[in-house]
Amino acid sequence: MRSLHLWTRAIRLQHCIAAALGTWVVALLSNGAQWVNAPKVAAPIAMAFCVAGASLYHYGAAREIYVRKSERLWIEFQPRIVLLSAGLGSFGISLLITGLLLNPMCFGLVLFNVLAIILYARRLDRHWITKNTVITTVIASPVLVGWFAGHRMNPMTPWLLGSIAAAYMAREIVKDVDDILANQGRRVTLPMEVGTRGAMRIAGTCAGLSGLMLVPAARYLLGAIPTAIGFASMMLITGRITVQLFQRDRPGDAKHWIFGSSLLLTLTMFFYRLTR
Repeated sequence: MRSLHLWTRAIRLQHCIAAALGTWVVALLSNGAQWVNAPKVAAPIAMAFCVAGASLYHYGAAREIYVRKSERLWIEFQPRIVLLSAGLGSFGISLLITGLLLNPMCFGLVLFNVLAIILYARRLDRHWITKNTVITTVIASPVLVGWFAGHRMNPMTPWLLGSIAAAYMAREIVKDVDDILANQGRRVTLPMEVGTRGAMRIAGTCAGLSGLMLVPAARYLLGAIPTAIGFASMMLITGRITVQLFQRDRPGDAKHWIFGSSLLLTLTMFFYRLTR
């Protein structure tokens, strides 16, 4: 049981599940009337393995950062090659699934993610511009994979993509504020360049932009009670996060609220699919 617990932490199971659900829901919106077909099954599984691989590989490649954060998980997997190998294995499974069962565009997106994470762990995490841009792009990619796994674009897809990207840019900045001491001498993060207060306001701006990106989708979501409730809750949560980040000097629980809001958005889109 101890070993299982460590592995679920190492792959960040909650993020794997969130990526799979997000990919599946977008695929439902873009892949016709069928609830289950090969692309709708393959795309979520591929993204779950891709996210697991990213977590495992980065745990192995950037162990010094996790030691500074008092994250002792990597010690349990000595030697480090265990995590690196597991990460590359997960990447390989994701690429195999997309190569065999999905179209070339999906394969290209997953391959981009794999290369981006490897370069991120080696070099691109040193400065906040490349660091935050790469992570935000990778985290938003399940929406693109779900979209390209189908054959048409739902009119809400671009707004979903923009909202998630803005929300996770805010989350990355918030995490950098929390980790400012651990990153000293290893990375140049936004809080180091503009100060904690300035970084919090930029994160708040990104969070507010995330909410504004959903406004054009309102006309699609307010037609049924479940989706209307989901949309209203999303706007309230986004407003809370935005105000919190502008008013406080420390993020508090903002990163958890952002992650929770992305799950709520996925659930709202699922109910939208049910009511169509």
